[in-house]
Amino acid sequence: MIVEMGEDGDDLTVIWWTPLSPCIGAYIPIFLQSGEIPQSLQIPAPPATVRPPEEYQQSTFDPSSYWWRFQNLLDAAKGDSLGSRFTERQQYIRARFDALEHAWVYAVEELRKEWQKADSEERIRLAHDLRDLTFQAVNEVDMEIEKLLTEYATAERSQSLHPRWA
Repeated sequence: MIVEMGEDGDDLTVIWWTPLSPCIGAYIPIFLQSGEIPQSLQIPAPPATVRPPEEYQQSTFDPSSYWWRFQNLLDAAKGDSLGSRFTERQQYIRARFDALEHAWVYAVEELRKEWQKADSEERIRLAHDLRDLTFQAVNEVDMEIEKLLTEYATAERSQSLHPRWA
């Protein structure tokens, strides 16, 4: 996670977040001022109650979770239990996500300029644009993950590719 904080408390705050390591993840922009994040980013949610470690249960694969979709991509990128294809595939995946990230950086800079000039009423409209950019980024990453999983994985993509997550 990378947090860009403005020079004053009135500036736009951008959280660039990826659910996995930077070498294979895509940093999407999330804005505190939008007041909303996609539901898929909230799964798996932390347990409602705190339990002792010995009672902890690993969450199971959920295809509606952004994190789990990335975990599937990581497992597919490895190629096998030894990770024999990871180096080759990681470079290809990183290049595809880099292109998306560059477009989002540009879009964020444009929104930041508008935010700095906007009055409070205009910022209400801009908050929707901020939200929309996050949702758009999640959708674009999901489409890339789907394409990559189609290339790399033979298993059904609505299920975990690795048995440890079942």
